[in-house]
Amino acid sequence: MIQQKALAQPADSSFLTYENSVYGIKMQYPANWTVSTTGLQSYSGIVGFYSPLQNLTDVLPAQVSLSITTYSQNVSLDEYTNMTLTAIGQQGLEVNESDAFTLAGNPGHRITFSPPPQTSPITFSVMQVWTAIDDKIYLLSYNAERSEFQDILPVVEQMLSSLHLQ
Repeated sequence: MIQQKALAQPADSSFLTYENSVYGIKMQYPANWTVSTTGLQSYSGIVGFYSPLQNLTDVLPAQVSLSITTYSQNVSLDEYTNMTLTAIGQQGLEVNESDAFTLAGNPGHRITFSPPPQTSPITFSVMQVWTAIDDKIYLLSYNAERSEFQDILPVVEQMLSSLHLQ
């Protein structure tokens, strides 16, 4: 019988470093995750990290994506946070957690939410973390199947704590 790993994390916990000098980003990610800078869903998407599928019942890999949105003027963290929470509420989504967060040494905000099960055949959970620096919003999104979300979260938190913005 084949043994399956319970977590989408390398057994030796080895991490590699993603670096993008154009955007001044450096972040560690698990060595067995896939990195992609193509096929991102939004124009502001910079990079996506995808966990390996654990077994045949896994439908989607866990995903951590980083996007940067540039505005024509400075944006405050409070303005962006209020706008985001309002937009999520208008979509009928319920925020499970919403709290202050430090991202790359900057004041930020973190939310978690789960789309209603009837909107998708797969139930998943989402965590978004952002910070505002001058005219840019740095947004990291993590999503995974709801049953795996908490198991992979420590790996994602390690990735978030390794983020450096220049």
